[in-house]
Amino acid sequence: MPQIPYWLTINSKLQDDLSGSDCLSFFNTNSVSDGESPLNEHGKVFVDMLYSRGFPPHDKIWLFPKAPLDNKHSHQVGQLFVLLMRIKSDNALCGHGTITTDDCGAYVNWQPPSPDLHENTYTIRQLLLGDTDATFLLAKDIAERSLFHKCFHQLSYLKELRCTDPFLGYLGLWSFIEIEWANDPKKTDMRKSLKSLLEDVFQDRRDSKKAFNNRLQDISTKVGRTMDEYSIRNLLAHGKYHKVLKDWDKESNEEFHAVHDELYKIMFEGLEAKIRNCV
Repeated sequence: MPQIPYWLTINSKLQDDLSGSDCLSFFNTNSVSDGESPLNEHGKVFVDMLYSRGFPPHDKIWLFPKAPLDNKHSHQVGQLFVLLMRIKSDNALCGHGTITTDDCGAYVNWQPPSPDLHENTYTIRQLLLGDTDATFLLAKDIAERSLFHKCFHQLSYLKELRCTDPFLGYLGLWSFIEIEWANDPKKTDMRKSLKSLLEDVFQDRRDSKKAFNNRLQDISTKVGRTMDEYSIRNLLAHGKYHKVLKDWDKESNEEFHAVHDELYKIMFEGLEAKIRNCV
């Protein structure tokens, strides 16, 4: 039977009107409790259940696909969407619930969502319509093209990089780029891998590639000068950042984190292209 996975946001707020989504319908908790969502009268039961489990959903956003999925893909899309939302935009979602429909589209079974009660406190992130639709379509594409097992562990690793100590996450990001964009996985070179990534992503945007390389070089020089280390990847890999962190001014500290956030976005743009081109 066709199924509809659905999710609750953990750390998201609305930035724009989400009624124009092509893929998803969005509800606040009051609407779900009042039976206005696809959960119908079960919405109030699930809302009350979440409160009783110590997961107050009063400020959550509920996301439902507008069209049912094939039941062999539904669970995979449910898992992938959670991973991809955290990776791409740092929006955290709870484990998905499921609505089952009959062949005529009528709802016949409802399963509750599965929030992790031990999740960390997250920075509040804006939920953007375009990002959310594109992420859902990518999750659906991976499942429908039977790429779930190829992508799941890789995406789980990238999700963990988002969740861990920032400096460990940055080091993991550099390591991922080094192996993923290496010509020969048995013989890697960080500089060549980074060059390959940037060429893949920027292609005809030479000015953008040059601007990012300059930005990377500038912050590397600022934060590593006292250790004669001009690669922030090596600064992380050799543990030298522990020695110089206290000497960074506010501007350098902010730029160090910002440039890694930008590198993360560049990396995932390159990875998404690899996934879409996978045959």
